[in-house]
Amino acid sequence: MQTRSPILTAVVLLTMACGSSGSSNATGDAGATNTSADAADAGRDAGRDAGRDAGVSGDLGPTNAGNACTRDDQCGGDLTCDTELPGGFCSADCNDDPTPSREASQCGGNNGTCLSFGDGEDGFAFCTRTCTPTARAGTPSACRGGQVCTGWWYTHETGEPDATGCDQFCSTDADCAGMVCNTRTGLCGSAAVSARIADGEPCDPSRVDAEGNNVQCRGECYQVGDGATQGLCGSLINLAVTTQCPDTPTAIAPEVALDDGGERADNIGVCLYKSCTARTDCTAPLQCIPDGAGGGYCDYAP
Repeated sequence: MQTRSPILTAVVLLTMACGSSGSSNATGDAGATNTSADAADAGRDAGRDAGRDAGVSGDLGPTNAGNACTRDDQCGGDLTCDTELPGGFCSADCNDDPTPSREASQCGGNNGTCLSFGDGEDGFAFCTRTCTPTARAGTPSACRGGQVCTGWWYTHETGEPDATGCDQFCSTDADCAGMVCNTRTGLCGSAAVSARIADGEPCDPSRVDAEGNNVQCRGECYQVGDGATQGLCGSLINLAVTTQCPDTPTAIAPEVALDDGGERADNIGVCLYKSCTARTDCTAPLQCIPDGAGGGYCDYAP
Protein backbone atom coordinates (compact mmCIF):
# COMPACT_ATOMS: atom_id res chain seq x y z
CA MET A 1 0.00 0.00 0.00
CA GLN A 2 1.30 3.44 -0.90
CA THR A 3 0.89 6.45 1.36
CA ARG A 4 1.54 10.09 0.67
CA SER A 5 5.15 11.25 0.95
CA PRO A 6 6.80 14.62 1.42
CA ILE A 7 8.47 14.26 -1.98
CA LEU A 8 5.21 13.83 -3.90
CA THR A 9 3.54 16.54 -1.82
CA ALA A 10 6.29 19.01 -2.70
CA VAL A 11 6.24 18.64 -6.46
CA VAL A 12 2.48 18.88 -7.00
CA LEU A 13 1.62 21.67 -9.44
CA LEU A 14 -0.96 23.74 -7.58
CA THR A 15 -4.10 24.64 -9.51
CA MET A 16 -5.93 27.22 -7.46
CA ALA A 17 -8.13 30.14 -8.49
CA CYS A 18 -8.31 33.52 -6.81
CA GLY A 19 -11.32 34.77 -4.91
CA SER A 20 -13.90 32.42 -6.40
CA SER A 21 -16.30 29.93 -4.86
CA GLY A 22 -17.88 26.67 -5.93
CA SER A 23 -17.03 23.00 -5.92
CA SER A 24 -14.21 23.39 -8.43
CA ASN A 25 -12.49 26.39 -6.85
CA ALA A 26 -10.37 27.40 -3.88
CA THR A 27 -10.56 30.68 -2.01
CA GLY A 28 -7.91 32.77 -0.31
CA ASP A 29 -5.05 34.82 -1.69
CA ALA A 30 -4.15 32.36 -4.46
CA GLY A 31 -3.22 33.20 -8.00
CA ALA A 32 -2.45 30.10 -10.07
CA THR A 33 -4.80 28.96 -12.78
CA ASN A 34 -7.46 26.33 -12.24
CA THR A 35 -7.76 23.61 -14.91
CA SER A 36 -11.36 22.87 -16.03
CA ALA A 37 -12.55 19.29 -15.81
CA ASP A 38 -13.40 17.51 -19.03
CA ALA A 39 -16.74 15.77 -19.54
CA ALA A 40 -15.53 12.51 -18.05
CA ASP A 41 -14.28 14.25 -14.90
CA ALA A 42 -17.50 16.21 -14.61
CA GLY A 43 -19.55 13.02 -14.82
CA ARG A 44 -17.35 11.27 -12.29
CA ASP A 45 -17.61 14.14 -9.81
CA ALA A 46 -21.37 14.41 -10.31
CA GLY A 47 -21.68 10.71 -9.56
CA ARG A 48 -19.66 11.13 -6.40
CA ASP A 49 -21.70 14.09 -5.23
CA ALA A 50 -24.98 12.26 -5.87
CA GLY A 51 -23.93 9.16 -4.01
CA ARG A 52 -21.52 10.48 -1.39
CA ASP A 53 -23.93 9.96 1.48
CA ALA A 54 -25.83 7.05 -0.05
CA GLY A 55 -22.92 4.79 -0.93
CA VAL A 56 -23.75 1.96 1.42
CA SER A 57 -24.97 -1.55 0.93
CA GLY A 58 -27.09 -3.64 3.21
CA ASP A 59 -24.86 -6.60 2.40
CA LEU A 60 -21.81 -4.93 3.95
CA GLY A 61 -20.96 -4.34 7.57
CA PRO A 62 -19.04 -1.27 8.77
CA THR A 63 -15.49 -0.91 7.49
CA ASN A 64 -12.37 -0.90 9.64
CA ALA A 65 -10.50 1.16 7.04
CA GLY A 66 -8.71 4.09 8.64
CA ASN A 67 -8.81 2.51 12.09
CA ALA A 68 -5.78 2.22 14.34
CA CYS A 69 -4.27 -1.27 14.44
CA THR A 70 -1.25 -3.37 15.35
CA ARG A 71 -2.09 -6.54 13.35
CA ASP A 72 -3.69 -7.41 10.02
CA ASP A 73 -6.44 -9.46 11.67
CA GLN A 74 -7.75 -6.30 13.34
CA CYS A 75 -8.59 -4.85 9.92
CA GLY A 76 -10.68 -7.60 8.31
CA GLY A 77 -11.30 -8.61 4.71
CA ASP A 78 -8.60 -7.56 2.27
CA LEU A 79 -7.43 -4.72 4.51
CA THR A 80 -4.02 -4.89 6.14
CA CYS A 81 -2.44 -2.97 8.99
CA ASP A 82 0.17 -0.44 7.90
CA THR A 83 2.33 -0.37 11.01
CA GLU A 84 4.74 2.14 9.47
CA LEU A 85 2.17 4.84 10.21
CA PRO A 86 1.86 6.04 13.83
CA GLY A 87 -0.69 3.92 15.69
CA GLY A 88 -1.21 1.72 12.64
CA PHE A 89 -3.67 2.31 9.80
CA CYS A 90 -6.04 -0.28 8.29
CA SER A 91 -6.02 0.09 4.52
CA ALA A 92 -5.45 -1.48 1.11
CA ASP A 93 -4.72 -0.36 -2.44
CA CYS A 94 -7.91 0.33 -4.40
CA ASN A 95 -9.26 1.71 -7.66
CA ASP A 96 -10.99 5.09 -7.67
CA ASP A 97 -14.63 4.62 -8.65
CA PRO A 98 -17.51 7.09 -9.15
CA THR A 99 -19.93 4.78 -7.31
CA PRO A 100 -19.50 4.96 -3.51
CA SER A 101 -20.95 1.47 -2.95
CA ARG A 102 -18.30 -0.05 -5.19
CA GLU A 103 -15.57 1.81 -3.33
CA ALA A 104 -17.08 0.57 -0.05
CA SER A 105 -16.95 -3.04 -1.30
CA GLN A 106 -13.25 -2.59 -2.15
CA CYS A 107 -12.53 -1.01 1.20
CA GLY A 108 -13.96 -3.36 3.78
CA GLY A 109 -17.58 -2.29 4.12
CA ASN A 110 -19.96 0.59 4.69
CA ASN A 111 -18.36 4.02 5.08
CA GLY A 112 -15.23 2.80 3.30
CA THR A 113 -13.88 4.95 0.48
CA CYS A 114 -11.02 4.86 -2.00
CA LEU A 115 -9.12 8.11 -1.42
CA SER A 116 -6.97 9.37 -4.28
CA PHE A 117 -3.87 11.56 -4.01
CA GLY A 118 -2.71 13.18 -7.23
CA ASP A 119 -3.53 12.24 -10.81
CA GLY A 120 -2.05 10.10 -13.55
CA GLU A 121 1.15 8.12 -13.15
CA ASP A 122 2.20 10.03 -10.03
CA GLY A 123 -1.14 9.52 -8.30
CA PHE A 124 -2.31 6.64 -6.14
CA ALA A 125 -5.35 5.59 -4.13
CA PHE A 126 -5.91 3.75 -0.87
CA CYS A 127 -8.76 2.65 1.38
CA THR A 128 -9.88 4.66 4.36
CA ARG A 129 -13.09 5.75 6.09
CA THR A 130 -15.46 8.42 4.76
CA CYS A 131 -15.86 11.67 6.66
CA THR A 132 -17.51 15.09 6.52
CA PRO A 133 -15.16 18.09 6.65
CA THR A 134 -17.57 20.23 8.68
CA ALA A 135 -18.39 17.51 11.25
CA ARG A 136 -17.75 18.34 14.91
CA ALA A 137 -14.88 16.52 16.61
CA GLY A 138 -16.03 13.31 18.27
CA THR A 139 -19.06 12.79 16.04
CA PRO A 140 -19.36 9.73 13.76
CA SER A 141 -18.64 11.72 10.58
CA ALA A 142 -15.43 13.26 11.95
CA CYS A 143 -11.95 11.73 11.78
CA ARG A 144 -10.08 10.56 14.84
CA GLY A 145 -7.22 12.57 16.32
CA GLY A 146 -4.07 12.65 14.20
CA GLN A 147 -6.11 12.49 10.99
CA VAL A 148 -7.54 15.02 8.54
CA CYS A 149 -10.77 14.79 6.55
CA THR A 150 -9.58 15.43 3.00
CA GLY A 151 -9.95 14.68 -0.68
CA TRP A 152 -6.46 16.09 -1.29
CA TRP A 153 -8.01 18.80 -3.46
CA TYR A 154 -4.82 20.67 -4.33
CA THR A 155 -3.16 17.54 -5.76
CA HIS A 156 -5.81 17.16 -8.48
CA GLU A 157 -5.67 19.01 -11.79
CA THR A 158 -9.27 20.17 -11.41
CA GLY A 159 -8.59 21.68 -7.98
CA GLU A 160 -11.52 19.61 -6.68
CA PRO A 161 -11.31 17.14 -3.80
CA ASP A 162 -11.92 13.44 -4.20
CA ALA A 163 -14.78 12.08 -2.07
CA THR A 164 -13.39 12.90 1.35
CA GLY A 165 -11.80 10.34 3.65
CA CYS A 166 -9.64 10.27 6.78
CA ASP A 167 -5.88 10.36 6.23
CA GLN A 168 -2.97 10.54 8.64
CA PHE A 169 -2.06 14.16 9.45
CA CYS A 170 -0.40 15.16 12.69
CA SER A 171 -0.87 18.49 14.46
CA THR A 172 1.21 17.78 17.58
CA ASP A 173 3.86 15.28 18.68
CA ALA A 174 1.11 13.44 20.59
CA ASP A 175 -0.26 12.31 17.20
CA CYS A 176 3.02 10.63 16.27
CA ALA A 177 3.41 7.72 18.72
CA GLY A 178 6.84 8.73 20.00
CA MET A 179 8.00 10.52 16.86
CA VAL A 180 8.12 14.23 16.13
CA CYS A 181 5.34 15.97 14.21
CA ASN A 182 6.26 18.24 11.33
CA THR A 183 3.47 20.77 11.78
CA ARG A 184 4.16 22.24 8.32
CA THR A 185 3.42 19.01 6.44
CA GLY A 186 1.36 16.89 8.85
CA LEU A 187 3.94 14.10 8.57
CA CYS A 188 5.57 12.37 11.53
CA GLY A 189 9.34 12.00 11.48
CA SER A 190 11.32 15.21 11.83
CA ALA A 191 10.41 18.70 12.94
CA ALA A 192 10.17 21.71 10.65
CA VAL A 193 13.35 23.80 10.51
CA SER A 194 12.43 27.35 11.62
CA ALA A 195 15.68 28.82 10.25
CA ARG A 196 14.58 28.07 6.68
CA ILE A 197 12.52 30.24 4.33
CA ALA A 198 9.04 31.28 5.47
CA ASP A 199 5.76 30.59 3.66
CA GLY A 200 4.95 32.86 0.74
CA GLU A 201 8.58 33.38 -0.23
CA PRO A 202 10.18 32.22 -3.53
CA CYS A 203 12.02 28.90 -3.72
CA ASP A 204 13.31 26.44 -6.30
CA PRO A 205 11.45 23.08 -6.30
CA SER A 206 14.41 21.42 -8.01
CA ARG A 207 16.71 22.05 -5.04
CA VAL A 208 16.43 18.88 -2.94
CA ASP A 209 18.76 16.60 -1.01
CA ALA A 210 19.89 13.13 -2.10
CA GLU A 211 16.57 11.66 -0.89
CA GLY A 212 14.48 14.22 -2.73
CA ASN A 213 13.56 16.22 0.37
CA ASN A 214 13.08 19.98 0.53
CA VAL A 215 16.16 21.86 1.76
CA GLN A 216 14.93 25.46 1.55
CA CYS A 217 11.55 25.97 3.19
CA ARG A 218 10.09 25.65 6.66
CA GLY A 219 7.31 23.72 4.96
CA GLU A 220 7.67 22.51 1.38
CA CYS A 221 8.63 24.17 -1.91
CA TYR A 222 5.58 24.01 -4.17
CA GLN A 223 5.82 24.49 -7.92
CA VAL A 224 3.27 27.17 -8.78
CA GLY A 225 3.87 27.77 -12.48
CA ASP A 226 5.07 26.18 -15.67
CA GLY A 227 8.72 26.82 -14.85
CA ALA A 228 10.41 23.93 -13.06
CA THR A 229 12.29 26.38 -10.81
CA GLN A 230 9.31 28.60 -9.98
CA GLY A 231 8.18 27.71 -6.49
CA LEU A 232 6.74 29.19 -3.33
CA CYS A 233 7.37 28.00 0.20
CA GLY A 234 4.16 26.78 1.79
CA SER A 235 2.68 24.79 4.66
CA LEU A 236 -0.37 22.57 5.09
CA ILE A 237 -2.80 22.92 7.98
CA ASN A 238 -5.76 20.90 9.22
CA LEU A 239 -8.62 23.40 9.18
CA ALA A 240 -10.50 21.36 11.78
CA VAL A 241 -7.65 22.15 14.19
CA THR A 242 -6.66 25.68 13.17
CA THR A 243 -7.53 28.17 10.45
CA GLN A 244 -4.41 30.28 11.05
CA CYS A 245 -1.30 29.96 8.88
CA PRO A 246 1.99 29.66 10.78
CA ASP A 247 3.88 32.51 9.06
CA THR A 248 2.55 36.08 8.88
CA PRO A 249 -1.10 35.07 9.36
CA THR A 250 -2.22 38.66 8.78
CA ALA A 251 -0.83 38.44 5.24
CA ILE A 252 -1.25 34.74 4.40
CA ALA A 253 -4.72 33.16 4.51
CA PRO A 254 -5.11 29.43 3.81
CA GLU A 255 -6.38 28.37 0.42
CA VAL A 256 -9.60 26.42 1.02
CA ALA A 257 -11.76 24.22 -1.22
CA LEU A 258 -15.46 25.10 -1.04
CA ASP A 259 -18.54 23.36 -2.35
CA ASP A 260 -21.32 25.01 -4.38
CA GLY A 261 -23.00 26.21 -1.20
CA GLY A 262 -19.85 27.88 0.13
CA GLU A 263 -19.25 25.18 2.75
CA ARG A 264 -15.78 23.80 3.36
CA ALA A 265 -15.32 20.74 1.12
CA ASP A 266 -11.90 19.65 2.43
CA ASN A 267 -10.04 20.22 5.69
CA ILE A 268 -6.61 20.69 4.11
CA GLY A 269 -5.64 24.36 3.96
CA VAL A 270 -2.63 25.47 1.92
CA CYS A 271 -0.68 28.45 3.30
CA LEU A 272 1.14 29.78 0.26
CA TYR A 273 0.30 33.18 -1.19
CA LYS A 274 1.15 36.40 0.67
CA SER A 275 -1.11 39.41 0.18
CA CYS A 276 0.34 42.69 -1.05
CA THR A 277 -0.53 46.20 -2.17
CA ALA A 278 2.75 47.01 -3.93
CA ARG A 279 5.69 45.18 -5.49
CA THR A 280 7.86 46.18 -2.53
CA ASP A 281 5.72 43.88 -0.34
CA CYS A 282 7.04 40.89 -2.31
CA THR A 283 10.48 39.27 -2.48
CA ALA A 284 12.09 39.36 -5.95
CA PRO A 285 11.44 37.88 -8.43
CA LEU A 286 7.85 37.82 -7.16
CA GLN A 287 5.51 40.61 -8.19
CA CYS A 288 2.30 41.95 -6.66
CA ILE A 289 -0.41 40.50 -8.90
CA PRO A 290 -3.84 42.22 -8.71
CA ASP A 291 -6.51 39.88 -7.39
CA GLY A 292 -9.46 41.64 -9.02
CA ALA A 293 -10.89 42.64 -5.65
CA GLY A 294 -8.76 45.68 -4.86
CA GLY A 295 -5.82 43.79 -3.38
CA GLY A 296 -3.05 41.57 -4.62
CA TYR A 297 -0.89 38.54 -3.95
CA CYS A 298 2.82 37.82 -4.39
CA ASP A 299 3.50 35.50 -7.32
CA TYR A 300 5.63 35.09 -10.43
CA ALA A 301 4.73 37.27 -13.38
CA PRO A 302 2.27 35.59 -15.79
